Amino acid sequence: MATRHEEELEAKVADLQKQVDELKATAGRPGAGYYRMAWREYKSAKTWMGLPLVHVCYGINPETGRRGVAKGVFAMGDFAIGIVALGGLSLGVIALGGLGLGVISLAGLSIGLGLALGGCAIGGIALGGCAIGGLAVGGAAIGYIAVGGAAVGVYAVGGDAQSMRPFEQVFSDPAIPAFIKQFIRTTMALLKG
Repeated sequence: MATRHEEELEAKVADLQKQVDELKATAGRPGAGYYRMAWREYKSAKTWMGLPLVHVCYGINPETGRRGVAKGVFAMGDFAIGIVALGGLSLGVIALGGLGLGVISLAGLSIGLGLALGGCAIGGIALGGCAIGGLAVGGAAIGYIAVGGAAVGVYAVGGDAQSMRPFEQVFSDPAIPAFIKQFIRTTMALLKG
């Protein structure tokens, strides 16, 4: 008759054997090895409009061999889609990550329909090393109003500015208030959905 200690050891050995068998079965498949072990997913039980409040998903799914997509009000993962999305590739009203697309985006490559901040920023208002937008501020800036070391725009100011009109006229241009009103209307419409 086995002692309790021996039974515990046998259970651990059986568990390890099961893990070895699983690794052998997935060898050569995408998701094998480290990434298979790194797969993590969490979904909150609470939902809002059919989406989990929180969905965290990263790594390669061992069942499909593909990266998962986090979808939720707050989504975080390699690929994230949500009201607030944080990930390598993020899509949301507020998008944060390596590549971000949102109404407000903060990312390495940032595309913001309203506000974009990042290494390379494209948006209504763009702030970044390279900025392209209605109002662009950055080392290299291209926009209706552009401010930067190298700036190109209708109104541009900076170290090497190429401007169609003198920057001093920006405050008397009737197109500026119209641009601001349209920008606010568009941003509010996007936020209302």
